[in-house]
Amino acid sequence: MRDTKSIGNTCEGTVLAAMIKARLKVLMPFGEDRRYDLAADVDGRLVRVQCKNGRLRNGVICFNCCSSHYHRGGTSKSYRGEADFFGVYCPETDKVYFVPVDKAPTGKGYLRVDPARSVTGRKSMMARDYEFAGIVQLEERDLGTIEVTGSTPVAGSRCSGKGAVQES
Repeated sequence: MRDTKSIGNTCEGTVLAAMIKARLKVLMPFGEDRRYDLAADVDGRLVRVQCKNGRLRNGVICFNCCSSHYHRGGTSKSYRGEADFFGVYCPETDKVYFVPVDKAPTGKGYLRVDPARSVTGRKSMMARDYEFAGIVQLEERDLGTIEVTGSTPVAGSRCSGKGAVQES
């Protein structure tokens, strides 16, 4: 059985360390009743970050873009409007990626590490475009629409329940 609490703590700690290393003013909400794990004060604007653990499968980092409470009889819920970025930590690449919540799908998110093998896969979000670059990455954008560079979501790829990526 996977120790999901430990996995989550490692992910959140790694994203936090990357933000501190980038000299961001990091804030941590008290308790677990917020839809974001960390926040940064960027020129007086609160930037909310939801930490997600990524899994590298067949050249693609897969991560959840929603919370799920199926194990408690509930459903999934999107983070749109409640967080600004996903701070995705992938242990296999040992990198942190910042993906704007509004540019991510509402179910599973995909960041392609390896070049696409198909024409539809060439429209993928490339992981290198979302590698966390710190405050420069945030300040270069209009803070009214805080975002990072990148392309459209992965077309035709999905993570199966066992973590395998499949291309159509």
